[in-house]
Parts: sequence; C-alpha cells; structure tokens
Amino acid sequence: MRKGTFRFGAFAVLLSLLLSGCQSTQYEWVSTTKASTVSSNRLALLSVSEFSELVAEMEELMRGFVPEVDVLVKNADARSLPALLEQAKEALLQSPFGAYAKADINYDVLLQDTVPIVRFTLNYGRPVSECKQLEPETDEEALWEDVAQCLTDLNRALDREIFFEPVDLKAKLDSILVNLPLANIGLESYTVEVYPEKEFPAEEQPGKTSRIVSFRFKFAANNVTLISERQKTLQVAKEIVEPFLDLGEPERFYCLYFALLDRAEYKVDMISTGIGPVSSTAYGPLVYEEGASKGGKGTSKGFAHALKMLCDEAGIECRVIFGRKSNRTHYWNMVRINGLWYHTDPAEGDRESELSGAYFLFTDEQASANYTWTDRPEDIQSRSRYYTYERVRRMVESQEIPGTKAP
Repeated sequence: MRKGTFRFGAFAVLLSLLLSGCQSTQYEWVSTTKASTVSSNRLALLSVSEFSELVAEMEELMRGFVPEVDVLVKNADARSLPALLEQAKEALLQSPFGAYAKADINYDVLLQDTVPIVRFTLNYGRPVSECKQLEPETDEEALWEDVAQCLTDLNRALDREIFFEPVDLKAKLDSILVNLPLANIGLESYTVEVYPEKEFPAEEQPGKTSRIVSFRFKFAANNVTLISERQKTLQVAKEIVEPFLDLGEPERFYCLYFALLDRAEYKVDMISTGIGPVSSTAYGPLVYEEGASKGGKGTSKGFAHALKMLCDEAGIECRVIFGRKSNRTHYWNMVRINGLWYHTDPAEGDRESELSGAYFLFTDEQASANYTWTDRPEDIQSRSRYYTYERVRRMVESQEIPGTKAP
C-alpha cells in the first residue's frame, strides 16, 4: 500500500476511537476486504501511549501471525515518532517470538501531524504450521518427554516456549538419545536453537523469563522405510527375549547377554546403509546381515543399544553408559539385577574366550582400572559383587535352560 493511503473503514474506526478517548491497552479485530476468519486476512487496530506498551501489544499480535497492524500512537509528536517506531521495530525483531518467526517488519506513517497513525506490515519467514507447535512448557521433565516422543514418532521438528532456566540442551539431548535405542535408528543429525529470553514485568512475575527452544531432527530415510526397519528391529528383540521371560532376573539377563553375543560380532568400522550408520544402532547387531554371511555387526554403541533394547523388552532396568575404555571412546551398559547395579560390556564379551565372564557383570571398583564414564546418573553406583559370572552361570546350569550352554 502506498504511503498516505488508508482503508476508509479502518480509518473511521480509528478516528472514532481517538475521539472517544479509548483505553490505551485495548484493541479489536477488524476484517479486511477479504471477509475471512483466518488471522492472516485481518488487521489489528491498536492504541498505545508508551513504548513498552507498544512492543508488548505488538508481540502479542505477532503470535497470531497478523500481517498488518494499524497503531494509533498517543502522546507522540511528529518529530519523536520516527525514533520511537525504529526502536519498536528493533525490539520486536529481537524479541523471542520475532527472532523465532524470522519476522521482517516495515512501518509507514499514514496520517501524520493531525492523527499519528502507523501501519506496521509484518512478513514471517517461518510457516504458521510450524509455529502451531509453540506450546508453553513450565516443567523441564515434560519437555524432554515431548522430545523423546517426537524422536520416537519420527517428527522432524519440535518447538516450545520454556518457562524455566534451560540446562545445556545439547548435552541433555545427547544423554536422552543414548538411551533411546529405537529412536537412534535412522537419525542422522539434529540442531537445537534457543531464542532470546523475554523478561516479564516485575508486577506480574518478578524475575521470571521465558525462552523459545527449537529442535530440528534430520533422518536418513523417509518415515515409511524407517518405521518398517524399526519395527523389524523391535520384532527381533521380542523374539530373542520371549523364551526367557519366566526366568529370574539373573538368569534372564545371562540368557539375553549371551544370545546377543551369539548373534553378532563386534566391528570397529562403521557400516552405512539407506537408513544411516546401522552398526552404531541396535539394528546392526540384531538385524543387519552382510552379503551371504549371517549374523549382525555392531560397534560398542550398537551393542550397547541392542542390549538396552533386549533388557527393555525383558523388563530389566538398563542404561547405556558413554565414556572411554583404555583411552578410546566406548559405550557399555549398566543393569540392575534384583536391585543391585552392575556394569556390563557386550562389545567386549566373547563366549569362546577365557575372559567371557570378565565383562558380564562387574563393579565400579573393577571398572575403574580401564573405564571412565562421562555420562552416568549419580544415583547409579555399583559396589556389590554378589552376582558374579560364576554364580549366575551356576544358577542357569542348574535349571538346564535350552540354548544356554555355558562357555
């Protein structure tokens, strides 16, 4: 719209608002020539008297993706108006929602001197469909539950406005991801972006701030393919676990541990397929077959994820641990057997070796010689030596469980 032009109906409403001495914080919706209920086809009429009020009201309207805002600016003369508007524009562009929506804002003084009316034109660089995800979140645990569900459901994006002090989001997401075996299959990369904080007025919520957090996930294949391969991996895990569900926890874990070792071999090199680097996921040890050869392949991360998936299906509490072993990056597990935590390292296990039991169940003291961990909950510690390899092996042998001949 050219400078100096104005819709007659909107101007009439504005003029009547001015003459009637309207309250500064009130505004109302007025349809444009397109008689539509969609907010993108509407104007907002707004009357403000202070700079902070103008910015706050404008940001609220931006969240509705309003394309044009007609503002009657009270108590501002023609000389001070340009500086006020420029400041308002910069404040809006740098606000949490303005930065998130990638807003481009222009303004034009339609009637100057007699009635200072300003038209703001707002263009948004982010689709409305994405911004529908911008839900408020006051609980950090609930946020990470949403993230985990997003990854499991193969959603590409998640946006939230958080009302709590964020931790190191990338480190926290890495910690969550490492214990979501199914979600790792096909996940290629991700980005986390935090937009500027917004501080609430002292009279409303003293010292409280909000931030907008945007997660973007990239997957190596389409959803149909990934759903199929994830279901295949889960089905294999269920088939391995099913014969041992009635056993006690020590015997059940023993059978799963050695079933995994019998099924797959450790491989340092990464194996990539159409669904990404499968050897570093549960898919590698449980499903992948190389050429005519049978049996899975997995790195330490792949083995740790596979064992985590098996334990989850078997009802055994298990975590993937990340750190270093003998000065190299390594993944292994910690499992809880009848209330007692133990380290276990399936990537290093070997049924045919004399050391087959050395990596089966071991304590913090035993692990400290070769392992250092960088991501482990403080409440998980392993001190008991009650369930040794020899003890559990004898428990299994006494029951004569098919397919569990000890090494």
